[in-house]
Amino acid sequence: MSLVQTLLDLQHVDTEWDDKGGRFQAIRKRLSDSSELETLRTTQTECEQKLGATRGQLRDHELALQSLQQKLKQIESDLYSGRITSPRELESLQQERGYTKVHISETEDAVLTTMTETEELEASCEQGQTDLQAFEARWKEERVSLSNEYRRLHARLVELKEMRDGLRGTVDRRPLALYDELRAAKGGMALAPERNGTCQICHVTLPTQKRRLVLEGNEAITCFGCGRILYPE
Repeated sequence: MSLVQTLLDLQHVDTEWDDKGGRFQAIRKRLSDSSELETLRTTQTECEQKLGATRGQLRDHELALQSLQQKLKQIESDLYSGRITSPRELESLQQERGYTKVHISETEDAVLTTMTETEELEASCEQGQTDLQAFEARWKEERVSLSNEYRRLHARLVELKEMRDGLRGTVDRRPLALYDELRAAKGGMALAPERNGTCQICHVTLPTQKRRLVLEGNEAITCFGCGRILYPE
């Protein structure tokens, strides 16, 4: 195999290596990142905790309201029973009844407010649980797919490394160094096709002697224009 053909094969291998290696790294990062799932689970837990606390507040308000209503009932019973005849005691009971009614009104408002908040949280938690379950199903399905792709890519990268090492081992140090330098400088494309004496990348015309050397393929002949190693197309 000629030098240029070996370098061209090496470029094909390196291009695939870069492409599949990038995908491999992206999948590995994705597989190790469960932050989105953990965020959804944390949000759902916080919603359920808040719902539990709000339900507790609602029970407290309802018990307080029940107690105040019983108290008012007892006060009114005492007021209208006829057993209390002292004007001072009657006035005190009337004042206490007024205070109790105010407290009842305030507590009723608290019950209604907390009930509304509870209903909103119940709806939010229910929707959150639905969304979380759907995401978990997609997440698990994606993990299976990515894991399979990860294994396939790993196997192919092992093959590519063997091919890459084998090809590089057949190229002399100087042309290999030139190839590496050009790959780094030219976006991974160290070689350019030549057709009918013209570089197909920058369209510079080659002298006849230089084109003959390109066709022979035993030397790393570079283009005057783009600087890449030329190969006959």
